[in-house]
Amino acid sequence: FATNGSIVAQIWNGAARTVFGPALSISSVWYHIVETWSSINGLRLYIDSVLIASNPSLVTYTASSASNYVRLANRPNSSCAFGEIGSTTAFYGDIDDFRIYSRELAIDDICAF
Repeated sequence: FATNGSIVAQIWNGAARTVFGPALSISSVWYHIVETWSSINGLRLYIDSVLIASNPSLVTYTASSASNYVRLANRPNSSCAFGEIGSTTAFYGDIDDFRIYSRELAIDDICAF
């Protein structure tokens, strides 16, 4: 999450690249959140099966020389690539399901969950 409470999708491409969604109310409401990336469509963020934010120019991926991490429910910062994940705006709540796929999900796949 960003410091203003908006949801964030982020990838590494030589530096942290980010798209921002809206601030979400987390009081007893479940959301279906999906981040996708591909070399054709770039970075996309869906909330409840609706495309909320995207950056179609992020079509290349460059792994960092350090370990790469999957980070859930924490603030975006470029130091994440070095394992220094801050927690000043961490998410406090429940995550029901988390999945990683080796392909970009199509909208039909996203709507099926």
